[in-house]
Amino acid sequence: MINPSEFTKEELEGINKTLAELSDPDALKEEVKKIFDSYDADENGYLDRSELKNFLNEISTSLKLKMYIDDTVVDHVFGTIDQDKNHQIELDELEEYVRQFVEKMLPIYSKALEESGE
Repeated sequence: MINPSEFTKEELEGINKTLAELSDPDALKEEVKKIFDSYDADENGYLDRSELKNFLNEISTSLKLKMYIDDTVVDHVFGTIDQDKNHQIELDELEEYVRQFVEKMLPIYSKALEESGE
């Protein structure tokens, strides 16, 4: 999943610090609001598929996830996040998705950080 050799120790420490901070519900809510606002390019109060694709590309790159974000991936993630199936991603839906992402990724990056010190 995560190859520690692809990161410097400082990068892993930074990612772990960010993920740990996002474990706090208030910090998560604040950060997701910033993310949401920055990707809601047309400022209509929700993310469409194009805006979500931009978000996923940046996350994939910054976390070195080695994911090719094509329309199939975007459609799958969009369907996962869009809980009420109204073809729009609202702030609360993105917040829940990011919360689950943090819960899943924190142990993985923590382990990678531990392995980087061996």
